[in-house]
Amino acid sequence: MIRAIILFLVACPSIFGQSANPQTAFLREVAALYSSQGSVIDPAARVQEDLGFTPAAAETLRSATLEYSPGIEVIDRTLRRLVFERRMQMMAGEKVTVPPEAELVAEADRRIDAYLASQMEELRMRLGGEAFQMLKDFIEASKDKGQFFPPRPEGRPVATKGKAVAR
Repeated sequence: MIRAIILFLVACPSIFGQSANPQTAFLREVAALYSSQGSVIDPAARVQEDLGFTPAAAETLRSATLEYSPGIEVIDRTLRRLVFERRMQMMAGEKVTVPPEAELVAEADRRIDAYLASQMEELRMRLGGEAFQMLKDFIEASKDKGQFFPPRPEGRPVATKGKAVAR
């Protein structure tokens, strides 16, 4: 029984990685797009096509997401560790020395928001005003669709490595 509870606590991602901030969600999705292995779809071409970016702007966005992801992962890992530690203290009947989960999550959200603000400002400086405004407009227009880069409908050309093909 204890093993099942521990497995549930470790595997349960219910409060982690579910950012309500569309900029964070976008940067995570771009990172995932660029890290997809074996895909015939060229992530740079997809970013250029969907956002209207130049190759240089797409590369700037790619490098920014590669820099952003590790910082967020540190915050996420810290949150996971503290929540796990708190739950283990509670299960063992020990004095709970870790703050309540709601406080831990709120603090992690504050840290993520501060980190995101600094990263977005750096991205604005690197992209320049026009490309950054295109990025903001894309995020705003796409934030309620569930995915920033959804699968393409049948028959629509897909940006692939080396050429465009109809799907």
